[in-house]
Amino acid sequence: SSLSTALFPKIGCCSDPSCSAMIDEPDTLPTSHETSLHQRLNPLTGESEWVVIEKDFDEDDADSTEDLLVYTSYLDMLNDKERNSAYEMAIRNTIREPCLVLDIGAGTGLLSMIAARALEKFFAEPGREHARVVACEAFLPMFLLACKVLKQNGMSSSVHLIHKRSDEMQVGSDISFQADLLVVEIFDSELLGEGLIPTLNHAREHLLKPNARTVPYRATIYGQLIECDHLWRLHDIGGVEALLEDGLILGSHGSKKAIDVKQVQYPFHIDSIVNMLEVVSDPFEVFSFDFSKSLADYGEVEIQIKTTRASAPDAVVSWWVLQLDEGGMISYSTAPKWIKQTGFSSWCSHWKQCVWFLPCRHLPMFPTEHIILKATHDTSCLRYGISSQMGPSSYQEWGCHNLGNFSLFVKPERIGVLGSKKWRAIIITAVKKALKDRPSSLCLVLDDSLPLTVAATAYSSTSYVIAMMPGLQSDGLKFIRGVADANHFSANRVEVLSKKVCEISFSDLRGRQVDALLAEPYYCGYENMLPWENLRFWTYGKAGKALWMWRALIILQSTKHLVHVAIFLHLLKDQFYPAFFGNVV
Repeated sequence: SSLSTALFPKIGCCSDPSCSAMIDEPDTLPTSHETSLHQRLNPLTGESEWVVIEKDFDEDDADSTEDLLVYTSYLDMLNDKERNSAYEMAIRNTIREPCLVLDIGAGTGLLSMIAARALEKFFAEPGREHARVVACEAFLPMFLLACKVLKQNGMSSSVHLIHKRSDEMQVGSDISFQADLLVVEIFDSELLGEGLIPTLNHAREHLLKPNARTVPYRATIYGQLIECDHLWRLHDIGGVEALLEDGLILGSHGSKKAIDVKQVQYPFHIDSIVNMLEVVSDPFEVFSFDFSKSLADYGEVEIQIKTTRASAPDAVVSWWVLQLDEGGMISYSTAPKWIKQTGFSSWCSHWKQCVWFLPCRHLPMFPTEHIILKATHDTSCLRYGISSQMGPSSYQEWGCHNLGNFSLFVKPERIGVLGSKKWRAIIITAVKKALKDRPSSLCLVLDDSLPLTVAATAYSSTSYVIAMMPGLQSDGLKFIRGVADANHFSANRVEVLSKKVCEISFSDLRGRQVDALLAEPYYCGYENMLPWENLRFWTYGKAGKALWMWRALIILQSTKHLVHVAIFLHLLKDQFYPAFFGNVV
């Protein structure tokens, strides 16, 4: 394809027809019949749809699988010159003799082609029958794209590409014999999240020779304690609300948190907020994984850390460093910019640093005080717990949530929105304006907006609120009941309607038309969708127009005084399309 031509320069291959490394596949795309199921979300309806991809793929196929790059991190990864250069140097330095190379998770085939090019020098030497590259890619659209990339670079016969997971491959059928070298790049920002440990362990047990080499050779995770008000605001909504004092309570009910983030590591471009944080400890090593041997499914370590200044740490920021060659001369790091680099590093979106939020700001650290960080890992993630040393043998546990205290978990970005002073003021002002002088208003919240539901109930003593809560459902109602007392309203005035909009009848609406239609829009579980890709509220509004006299986004001057509150549409109205949006409240 033209895209693959632009992404990869032409890579030459041996033209000797007698070379056995050249006859595994013809120099044409393989003909194969593949079927795959893929789930996608219809952004206009909110419905999940299963799409069957049934593919008869041959040389003349013109399907635009290169479009897949636009919706994944592959394009950013392919443009990461430092990553590509580090892998190329390591693969070239590691291949010192004819060998069988296995590339697990081949993606677009770049690393496979680098390995094939490194093997060219052995095609004329004894043992050339062992100079081969076998690659596997389980994701069908990416497999098809890799086939095109290999063909476009004239390397379809140099790389034997298999559409399978590595743990489905068998020696003797998929791969002639156990491999001498494993090339792998199945890392996420946390390192372990893409199944690195079980994949390597299976490969080492079944697909690799006992003394097989790997690229990379080792990976090490490092961490550092930081203090950052911005990160604190992304997870402690109760603490933020205590400072705002605007009367809208979303963060807690009694001694319990009503809403919180999950205790996991979150990928984060920490360099983007470097001017907003303070480093409060030296870097420390957390775990090191030696890929030359089997990896433990579980690990645990306690690290004694000395604070460098008086502080109340808000987070552990972590990163990893790949040692790509056995000699330790080639490395790649995802460390933040303030860490002095000995290898490659670059700004990229496919790999970021990770942030683990510390839940307490109530235990300040004194200069040079020692704290204990307990780190554990399983086959897919890392977790941290932290203790502060209070005496020679006394430690106060400080780092682990009691999950029974929490009603609802959302993403940090959502916590940041819920705690935004400006955003909350917009919500409060808009709801008060919409319900002013309208006694006994019937309000319908079309999305998963908890603040609109709470505000519509709290700022009108006679309103009745029906919330669709398509994503939150019963969890949303549990949250409303939890914060009702703190917001001085009765939870009996809020109802969650577990129906599609097209199924709503007048009986569901207490036999009356809706007075106020509310939406942000926000849909739990789909926070990563771009605003213009998430227009379910528009579809909902049109589907039920007979119930609330809907006409696009313009207030109808009728006896019902229909009102639409759509916060993000305010921004569009004010900045882009004032004529179209008209009188949106």
